[in-house]
Amino acid sequence: AAGRGGGGGGLGGGGGTGPQFSDDSRWVGYYVNPPERAAGSGAGRGGRGGAPPGAVPPGGRNSAQGAQSAQGGAATRRFELLNLSSGEKSPVPNAASFKFSKGSKWLAVRLNKAQADAKQGGADLIVRDLVTGQVRNIGNVNLYEFDDAGRFFAYTVDAADRLGNGIYLLDPASGETRPLNTASADFDQLAWSDEGANLAVLRGDKVKEMKQKANTLLAWTNVGTGGAKSVEFDPAKDASFPRDMVLSEFSAPRWSKDGSRLFVGIKEQEAEVAAADSSKANVDVWHWKDTEAQSVQIVRLAQERRATYP
Repeated sequence: AAGRGGGGGGLGGGGGTGPQFSDDSRWVGYYVNPPERAAGSGAGRGGRGGAPPGAVPPGGRNSAQGAQSAQGGAATRRFELLNLSSGEKSPVPNAASFKFSKGSKWLAVRLNKAQADAKQGGADLIVRDLVTGQVRNIGNVNLYEFDDAGRFFAYTVDAADRLGNGIYLLDPASGETRPLNTASADFDQLAWSDEGANLAVLRGDKVKEMKQKANTLLAWTNVGTGGAKSVEFDPAKDASFPRDMVLSEFSAPRWSKDGSRLFVGIKEQEAEVAAADSSKANVDVWHWKDTEAQSVQIVRLAQERRATYP
């Protein structure tokens, strides 16, 4: 049994991977690999977010949400929704990730983005009403998440030329969608609070000749109620914020249990080093006295470059 945080494993030996049950145990979602992939390991993690193999770790663009499309028109894996009472299956081709809402009312499935859209993180996403079977299609979605009560659905848009980029709130029951914030910028690290309807996201852009993005924290408390409030924190306007540091998209904002505080990750800003004119080296030198294998050093270096301070 996978549960909302379940793992991988096969389904019936037919190439099914990454099973995840709805919390009312009436539905199970999983991926089905094409025959040439089913024989290999290929097992993605189901989990609450149904993260595919090779997904970017939390903190990067397309965190937990993008499986690569197959090259050259080859068959891609599909998602299947199985009704455990009737046995009926509903397939969705070319699926990258999926999530059930709490309460088992809604299902969201994000597709793989087109290969031609390398500079665009968004892709088509469908939201399915598990009671009526009605489906809504939303374009250019990057990150997405249901709130803790399963009432609201928040998503970010990452479109070509940043046209329409922003964070949006959907009420699946009424179909009403409204933008919470839009800008010609990147929206990263969408985070609902574990309890209540509090939402946070980072909005940022690359700084010329600097390595790190300059991010602003956007937050909303009591979303969907008469007491809703919004907060915007721009470090550049706060004299008490550590100098030469930025809010980093490599760390997701975390809400305190009572929703009164947000914890974020900060990181040193660094100057961009100009590329050398000579050819880039493609040989790693491994000294015999190294205490760690070169492959381990490479992985650790990548991790350290994404490290933040809470």
